Amino acid sequence: MLLHHTLGNGNFNVFSDMSQGISCVMEKLNDPITVASQIDHALQQCWIQSRPVYLSLPTDVVQKKIEGERLKTPIDLSLPENDPDREAYVVDVVLKYLLAAKNPIILVDACAIRHRVSLIRFLIRPTWNYSIPFQCLNIPRYQRLSNLKILLDK
Repeated sequence: MLLHHTLGNGNFNVFSDMSQGISCVMEKLNDPITVASQIDHALQQCWIQSRPVYLSLPTDVVQKKIEGERLKTPIDLSLPENDPDREAYVVDVVLKYLLAAKNPIILVDACAIRHRVSLIRFLIRPTWNYSIPFQCLNIPRYQRLSNLKILLDK
């Protein structure tokens, strides 16, 4: 028997299984008591991690009523603080190589905007910087590369 959402094999988890490798949160919304907190958690992690989430909502739960009190409280979207020691180490290593380079190049891609990197303009100001074609940042003085081979030829 063919059933919708099973690919005809009877496995109702097939789509959540396919999503598992790319989703940072997977929530099965089975219990009306926990649905609101599960959705809040998924939205929070989607924002913080800049990754997809997967919500599974069974048809028998769609018409159930849930508590609306949570709507009065904003979801905490604050980003976690970096570990100060690790951050200092990374900054030291990056600066060491950047300052030692004769012709430094910083390749900025779409992940910069996806992760809300606001200091990218400050970082690239003293360098020749490049942006790959699908880049969405509005950075003055950048060059678009149609092929990463251009970097290898320089």
